[in-house]
Amino acid sequence: MTTSSGFNVYDAMRDTILIGVNLRNFRNGAFSNLITKDTPVVDAMNILIASSSLSSSEKEIVRSCRDEFIAFRNRFPGDQTPGLLDAIKLMGLGEKMTKMFDDDAKARGLYVPPFMVQAINKDGSVKQSTVMNDDGTGTVTEGGIHGVPPGAPDEFVALQRENTKLFTEGAKRSAAKTSLKKAENKASSKKDGKVDFGQAFSKNVRGAFMQMARQYAVGAEKESHAFRFPF
Repeated sequence: MTTSSGFNVYDAMRDTILIGVNLRNFRNGAFSNLITKDTPVVDAMNILIASSSLSSSEKEIVRSCRDEFIAFRNRFPGDQTPGLLDAIKLMGLGEKMTKMFDDDAKARGLYVPPFMVQAINKDGSVKQSTVMNDDGTGTVTEGGIHGVPPGAPDEFVALQRENTKLFTEGAKRSAAKTSLKKAENKASSKKDGKVDFGQAFSKNVRGAFMQMARQYAVGAEKESHAFRFPF
């Protein structure tokens, strides 16, 4: 079990609904004014279930998510949230709801980016892009653009270029603050002979698109793997 400061499956479920309803424009925007960022998760799912715009099978997908969501809320009251392993079932049901939103968008001719993993070079360029296929395999392409699956339409490419610019600028500002803080800590340690290592680290940068990265040394080269999530 974790607290609300860690992994939060409730926020993930809320984001899944908001992305489907607003960004994917589910059912041509039929719910955009009914479900907003201020709509409680259960209320949002009840709105979907009660609508004649959804088929019986789609309603069952949403209903299953709602029932499991409520069960978790009862199991972890207050500011408690289930841990990642506890939430596997709910995450699986949420994935089915995501597919429902994505299938609707695709049927209307909208581009829905797939899940993708990118290897990033030390200089920040994309070394390799791997798109995860529906059957669990991956299609690897050398190089690429940050956050852009190979073959994406021009409109999506332009949007991601702007997102990458915003993220990079934010990362540079964070790096500058971190360097300044380290210098201050170093100067302070010379005065009192102590070093507070915790103060040498800045908070994580939250960019315009989500990514989780892990870095490791490969020979003399340093490379990171960034997981790009579809929005």
